[in-house]
Amino acid sequence: MRWHTRTLGLQFLMSLVFAVIILLIKAAVDLLPYSHARDTVSDFLDFPGMLISSVLYREGIHTGHGSLAWVFVAMAATIIFYIIVGLLIIQFAIKIRSHWLS
Repeated sequence: MRWHTRTLGLQFLMSLVFAVIILLIKAAVDLLPYSHARDTVSDFLDFPGMLISSVLYREGIHTGHGSLAWVFVAMAATIIFYIIVGLLIIQFAIKIRSHWLS
């Protein structure tokens, strides 16, 4: 049981590194000169967080001047989304590896 917990912790750490790398790539993309392609890539990487936060903070006139909390929810949702994607990629790689080794 201890080995499984250590392995799961390592997988979570690797997925956290994956999420940080994605966010660093997004930050690097935002530093590029303006272009439609740059904005498309940036919006594509931000989309999961924006989608999740739009469920909690609806857009429209009833928000007044907007909500600053929307930004923090979008950032947290983006990080959590990419951690989950990283975990799924790691699990898929483990299954593929065990299939090929058996």
